[in-house]
Amino acid sequence: MKVICERAALLEAINLVSGVVNARTPRPQLTCVRVSATQDGGAGTLNLAATDAEISLSLQIGRVEVAEEGQALIPADKLRQIVSAEENEPTLTLETEGDLTHIRGADAHFRLHGFPAAEFPPVPRFADLVEGRGGGSPATAAFSIDAGTLAGIVGRTVFATARENSRYAINGVLLKRDGKKLEMVATDGRRLALCRATAGEGEGEAASCIVPTKALGILMKLVGDDDEPVRLAITDNQIAFRFGDTDEDARATLVSALVEGTFPPYEDVIPKDQDIKVEFDRDVL
Repeated sequence: MKVICERAALLEAINLVSGVVNARTPRPQLTCVRVSATQDGGAGTLNLAATDAEISLSLQIGRVEVAEEGQALIPADKLRQIVSAEENEPTLTLETEGDLTHIRGADAHFRLHGFPAAEFPPVPRFADLVEGRGGGSPATAAFSIDAGTLAGIVGRTVFATARENSRYAINGVLLKRDGKKLEMVATDGRRLALCRATAGEGEGEAASCIVPTKALGILMKLVGDDDEPVRLAITDNQIAFRFGDTDEDARATLVSALVEGTFPPYEDVIPKDQDIKVEFDRDVL
């Protein structure tokens, strides 16, 4: 593999995928980022992927010059340190030689020892999860929503999740979808946050799942343009978020295992008889 890319774009992608990497794992391959370079006609693409065996994230960088296609498995912390340090370099060249990766700037040359790319766990593709390819069951629900709306309901609920609570089911946010109705609920046993929104058209039946807090934190960092379409798919044990219309042009794909357990009956604690109502200016309050 040999590729030339913008340092700023590479650093942004590395910072995002590093949030998934598990630094404390007996499997050294999981401390790495898989870097893949492909050439399609005149357009070159660099893909970065990371996983902690529960959550996986794949990011795509365009506008890169691919001299030779290939893959490399590079330690995430070292790669981030090097790319961050080369702040005066507009572009960087990544070139592999077996398990050795060379990173070159105008006046710098780094060598990083990695692992064979084949040892990296497979990262699920969104379309495969929807259709049930790869041994899993097909998605029970798939629908679209714009990134701004999704970020809004996540931000209004995720703060209320429990932290290291023995009741594992409330260590995440409940997501319920029925037709175009989308609802997210979170609680730590003392407070409860509920938010509703309208999603786009979708396939499948009504679905309900508990999404881990860590996955939603990473999701919030992926949101850029509020109008960007985000495609969601829910299976029996996973949820996937794709930023983009197809797998080929997707800017990012986030896949997470779901939290097991039963979410508490939150409807029972929401007051039904609210006889005192007050209207106010939100900014003034």
